[in-house]
Amino acid sequence: MSDEAITFKNGKLSAVCAELQSFMDLKPPAGKDIEALDVTENEIRTMQGLEQFSKLKTLILDSNECSTLLGFPLLRGLETLWANKNKFEDLETVLDGLADKTPRLHYLSLLGNPICKSELSGSSREEATRYRIYVAHRLPTLKFLDASPITDDERKQAKERGAFLRPAKPQARATDVAQAETFYNDAPQKECQHATFLGYQKHTYSGKSSEGNRFIRDDQL
Repeated sequence: MSDEAITFKNGKLSAVCAELQSFMDLKPPAGKDIEALDVTENEIRTMQGLEQFSKLKTLILDSNECSTLLGFPLLRGLETLWANKNKFEDLETVLDGLADKTPRLHYLSLLGNPICKSELSGSSREEATRYRIYVAHRLPTLKFLDASPITDDERKQAKERGAFLRPAKPQARATDVAQAETFYNDAPQKECQHATFLGYQKHTYSGKSSEGNRFIRDDQL
């Protein structure tokens, strides 16, 4: 772990490129509530230790090694979760990990993962539509998913038929992984930014290490 990469300011803890293996490697500053946590570009694989950050409103988990969110702790105040460019292959287990633990989740981005069905990453429009409707069904508090807001029509369809769009149990598919990697490899390469963080008022991330909300405009929030 690189202590030099860890900074804390105004309730925001940044540990970008800090060589973290686990949330257990991080300790909240004594007597301080952490409302925003950025652990972009590390090697985190499980949610163990995240429970110590019970006051989180924003979590940036981009570019880690997570394949599941099972064990995700109850975070009643969490509104924003960026989990782009991880190794999620089973949408159902990811949503199971969040459904009862994030009652105020408004913004979720899973771009660059095999489970993410987006036209931006090569999925068909039908695949992308089914994916968005099902996620909106499982997480009804969402306002924004991946690259765009949840529309009124998507919300209506989520209520009417979302339960019937449950995805089949996945098999590891090289094409899904290749699409995700191609989508990200086409983007400009960036150096780690240790001290950059989010524009907290709107819960958007302005650091150069995050991928998902580079598609989000202020007028969409």
